[in-house]
Amino acid sequence: MMFQPPNDFDSNPFSNRGNQERKLDDFDPEELENINPEELAYRKNELSRILLWLMGFGLGLGVIIAIIVTIAMTKLGLTKRPHELKEQPVKPQQEQVDQIWFKNLD
Repeated sequence: MMFQPPNDFDSNPFSNRGNQERKLDDFDPEELENINPEELAYRKNELSRILLWLMGFGLGLGVIIAIIVTIAMTKLGLTKRPHELKEQPVKPQQEQVDQIWFKNLD
């Protein structure tokens, strides 16, 4: 039989830190009476507006960055296939330059 550690989540402060939300049963009835439905609806609309604005801003910024990266890659020739690249002319060595120069003298 395998050893199973005891289930003391309360003694470990680092376990289950994300499960700290309060449920409806945890509230006192007096706290629930003080909630204004109009203010709750206003806050919900405001938060949804902020969320939509942030999503639009992120999408717009992403599109702008994508366009800039695409333009930069095109300018640097990183979007071409290998057979489309022009072969770079090899610089002639000094001996070849001297031979051509002497031939042109004649």
